[in-house]
Amino acid sequence: MRFELHALITGERVRIASQMAPVAYLFALCFFLYALGKPVYGAGFVFPIDFLCFWTAAEEARLVGPAFAYENQFLKTAQAPFTRDGMYFPFMYPPTFLLTILPLSSLSFLTAYIVFMGLSLSVYAVTGRLVWGNWQGAMFLLAFPATLNAAAHGQTSLLTCACLGVGLYCLKNRRMVLAGVCFALMTFKPQAGVLIPFALLAGRYWQAFIVASFGTILWALISWAVLGTDTWLAFLEQSSFARSLMSSGVLEFHKMISLNAALRLGGVNEDLAIILQAALSCLLLAVVVLAWSKDAIPFELKAVVLVSAGLLVTPYSLSYDLTLLVLAVLFFAIYARAYSYRSSDIYLLVIAVAFSGATRILGDVGIPIGPLPAAAMLYLGLSRLQDHITYSELIPFGAIRLKGRENDTKAV
Repeated sequence: MRFELHALITGERVRIASQMAPVAYLFALCFFLYALGKPVYGAGFVFPIDFLCFWTAAEEARLVGPAFAYENQFLKTAQAPFTRDGMYFPFMYPPTFLLTILPLSSLSFLTAYIVFMGLSLSVYAVTGRLVWGNWQGAMFLLAFPATLNAAAHGQTSLLTCACLGVGLYCLKNRRMVLAGVCFALMTFKPQAGVLIPFALLAGRYWQAFIVASFGTILWALISWAVLGTDTWLAFLEQSSFARSLMSSGVLEFHKMISLNAALRLGGVNEDLAIILQAALSCLLLAVVVLAWSKDAIPFELKAVVLVSAGLLVTPYSLSYDLTLLVLAVLFFAIYARAYSYRSSDIYLLVIAVAFSGATRILGDVGIPIGPLPAAAMLYLGLSRLQDHITYSELIPFGAIRLKGRENDTKAV
C-alpha cells in the first residue's frame, strides 16, 4: 500500500501537536539550563549561553562605559566566572540594541534571562495571533522546533521574528506607518532584513520604505546621543572582528545555515564558497524583486519568498535564525487555506519544519543541511508563482518552471 504523508498530517493532528509541543519544550528547556548552569556569587544562577554576552555587555556599559561592551578582553574577563576553558561570547550587536538592553544590567542573570525571554516569547506569540487570525497561530509559533533553539540560547531571533511578522501583517493590511516602524526596529539585527528595502521598493510601498528609513536613522541618532561616538566606533571595529571569526572558522560552520557555511563544512575552499554565496545572493535578490513587483501574486506568497530568501541571502545566519522560517510556513498555510494544498506541499513543509531544529545537530556530525529548511520553503513559494503570473514573466530572471501538475492538488 502506498504511503501518503498528506493523508497522515491532518489539520486536527497539527493543532494537537502545536498544543503539546510548547509544554514539552518548556520541560526540555528547564532541564537543559539547569544541567548547564551553576550558582555564582553575586550573580545568582548562571548558564553559559549566548544571552550571557547581552547581560555582561549591558553590565560593562553601565559600570565602565558603553564602548567597553565591544572590548572583547573586558567581556572575556567579565564572563570568566560563568564559562569554562577560556570560552567567551563577544557582543556584536549595534549600539541601538545595546541601548535597549541596558536595563538588564541591574538584574541578576537568571532574572534578566527570564525577563528578556518572557517578553520575547510574548511578542512572538502575539505575532502568531495577528498573522493567523486567532490564538492557534500563537501555538504554531511556539511549537516550531527552532523556537526551542532560540530560547535555549537566549537569542534575539524571537524578537526579530516578531518585528518581521508584525511588519508584514501591517503591510498586508495597508498600515504603512506601523509596518515601517517594525522594519526599522529590525535593524538591531541588520543582516536579517537585507532584502526588505528591495521588496518595499519593488512592491511600491513608498510610505513604509520612507518610515523605515527615517525610523532607522532616528534610532541610530538616539543611541549615538545617549551612548556616544566612541561606542559606534567600537561597534564598527567589532564588525570587522565578526567577519574574521566567520572567515577563519572560529565560528563553527555547523552552527550556521548559509550556503557558504554548508560548502565550507563540506570541504570547499573559502574563495569558491564566497563566490557561490555571492552568486546565490544576487539570484535571491532578483527573485524577491520579481515576486514583489507583480501585483497578481498574492501577498502571502510574496511573504514566503521574502522570508525564505532572507535567511539564505546572508552568509551570517545561524541555526536559531531559522525561527523566522515559521513566518514562511504560516503565510504559506494561509495561502493554501485559500488556494488548497498540493500533496507535494506537505513533504516540503515537513522538511522545513522538522529540520528547522536539527541543522546544528546534523552539522556537528558533518551533514551540511543548514540551508535546506529555508530552501524548501523558497521552492514551495516559487512553485506557486506560475499559478498567478505567466511563465514568460519569469524568463528575464532565469527562473525555472516550477509549476506542479494540476492533478497533484489535494486539500488537507
